[in-house]
Amino acid sequence: MKNKLYKPRIIDQILQRYINTFSAVLLEGPKWCGKSWTAKQISNSYINLTDPTNNFQNLKLLKLDIERSFIGEFPRTIDEWELLPSIWDALRNKIDDKWEGKIILTGSTKPERTKVFHSGAGRIASLKMRPMSLYESNDSNGSVSLQDLFEHKKIIGESNKTLGNLIDFILRGGWPENLDKTIEQACLFNRNYIEAVSNERNIEFSTSEYNKTTMLHVIKSIARNDQTFVKNKTIMNETNISEPTLNKYFDILERFNLIESLPSWSHNLRSNLRIKKSSKIRLIDPSLSCAALGMTHESLLNDLRFLGFLFESLVVRDLLTYINAFDGKLFHLNQDDNDEVDLIVEKPNGDWGIIEVKLGASDIEKWESKLDKLISKMINNGAKPAKFKAIISGVSKYAYLTAKNTYVIPITCLRE
Repeated sequence: MKNKLYKPRIIDQILQRYINTFSAVLLEGPKWCGKSWTAKQISNSYINLTDPTNNFQNLKLLKLDIERSFIGEFPRTIDEWELLPSIWDALRNKIDDKWEGKIILTGSTKPERTKVFHSGAGRIASLKMRPMSLYESNDSNGSVSLQDLFEHKKIIGESNKTLGNLIDFILRGGWPENLDKTIEQACLFNRNYIEAVSNERNIEFSTSEYNKTTMLHVIKSIARNDQTFVKNKTIMNETNISEPTLNKYFDILERFNLIESLPSWSHNLRSNLRIKKSSKIRLIDPSLSCAALGMTHESLLNDLRFLGFLFESLVVRDLLTYINAFDGKLFHLNQDDNDEVDLIVEKPNGDWGIIEVKLGASDIEKWESKLDKLISKMINNGAKPAKFKAIISGVSKYAYLTAKNTYVIPITCLRE
């Protein structure tokens, strides 16, 4: 079911590896990030439960006979499966019976927990898909591989992107639908996206307390505090709601795959610090923060501090996509004495690298010293040495390794 217009994604090979290994794969992510197209590339049959043909015939038929879900050539994609949550348990039962089929479930919304009786652990593997990274949208030349940093390889790269380009990338976002649009059209699309997901009629699991205006206020509050250690109390004060109510709105946004948290890092894999330390909350793409707050190219130029936070959010989005290629994890580091670094990349074997994110590339020696100090401190506390240290910048021309062994990399040179 390949489409010649399809732009390759980093998750393509990962999804292929998963479907070769497991009987079923759940591919989840926000609406419009490209899940359906990606699944179709390796599928031999496909059914969409939101297809309105013949008054939503597909959905009606499967409600009458759920076994029809699994009839077709494999791998088979069941798109928007969450509209019929019983598919999950039916699929799990078939896998338990040593069924030889291959199913990809795609969905933008996680169903209520009460509508699925089994976690799917050991039967259905999960993959998270996000909006496009700059490398996937052809806005990074990919001259520097993140994986090469772990092997301390020499890097060579050059970027011709300007601050204006970077602002446009943030405003546009990684939505495939926006790639051929003007920035003004993309911003309109993103604002409509925020409105659509905030519309009560589009929320299948809305509570009696749900209010569209309040949801918009919650989204705006998250946007204002993007990539910061914002406390629930701050958002509660800004939105004038209670903590139980706020948690319900968070639950809705998480089910829509629109927010995610960046956990704290500890060198000890079993340390409870990974759980107890504060997480950084963010919208899934910095373009949504811009849309929620009505930011424009000019307003971002006039607020470089906030632009720096949005740039960090863009870097996080891209790194979360790149580390999928080697099953890596991404963390922030915030220690008890307030020593903080933006990002830690960790491999499954515990190898790690430390990253500082900067909009510009000035004061490199200052940030190098900070990274060296933190690495020494962590080694003294029992961590093994970092495999690399890096500064990822927004507006700089060259990718290079400094005399003190720090990688300096424009985000528009990076790939997985």
